[in-house]
Amino acid sequence: MNKTFYQSFLDKTYEPQGLPSDYPVPDKEGLLFYIQRNQNYNTVVYEVNKTELGDWNMNDPMKVYWIKYNQLQEECELNYIQNKLAYGYNSQIINNDLIEFSFVSYKKQFFIQKVGQNDFRVITDLSGSYAYLNNMYVYAEEFGVFPEVKFVELFGMRIDSMGPCYEKIIP
Repeated sequence: MNKTFYQSFLDKTYEPQGLPSDYPVPDKEGLLFYIQRNQNYNTVVYEVNKTELGDWNMNDPMKVYWIKYNQLQEECELNYIQNKLAYGYNSQIINNDLIEFSFVSYKKQFFIQKVGQNDFRVITDLSGSYAYLNNMYVYAEEFGVFPEVKFVELFGMRIDSMGPCYEKIIP
């Protein structure tokens, strides 16, 4: 994943988008997708969770954590509220190569598919097309304890053509 890929979204004639082109792109082994927000560069990363033996941990299929984009690029766990009300997920095993999941904060259906020995992809419906999910951008306004989400953008690649795919959700 690189800036050129995301610039292709900005060059399309989609609705106006909130994803700033200067946001950092995580480069992590096992990365499935990530979520960024308008508040700062800090990024929630979802990567494949493996057991000590290197097998996919199907009972807890994703490792979810923050990358704090400060000078150290610290990695830290989600806190309890973030995990239970925003960025956490619920999952269900479909078979040995497929898991269904949804976020605790939004019930859209997503799938993690094992597509090779060590290759995994997240699949969902984006604007009527099946797509591999790359990243999400959440625009929210701070009002007290909990931010109010104004819109969420999902970016991916269409499975049938590998072209860019985009969906904007307004809650």
